[in-house]
Amino acid sequence: DYNGGELSWYAITQGIKTLMSAEELLLLAFGQKKADAVFNMLHQHPSPLYPASFIQNHRNVRLYLDSEALNKCDKDKLKKADWEIV
Repeated sequence: DYNGGELSWYAITQGIKTLMSAEELLLLAFGQKKADAVFNMLHQHPSPLYPASFIQNHRNVRLYLDSEALNKCDKDKLKKADWEIV
């Protein structure tokens, strides 16, 4: 839910090939509504069923996630992974 202010009418859409060729990826996800997507991104094997899961293979990813977005994730598995989660 959006609680005020103006919404942007512009967005950038990138394909997987473009994202994977980036020098660095910064990903932001906040709120319970993102929990399923974040879980699939971090815990599913890379698959077209979960396009964000392909970033697991990127060499330089920084994730900015709140506790609600990480709600469904296995915290022990995340500690062992090579992820920078802020």
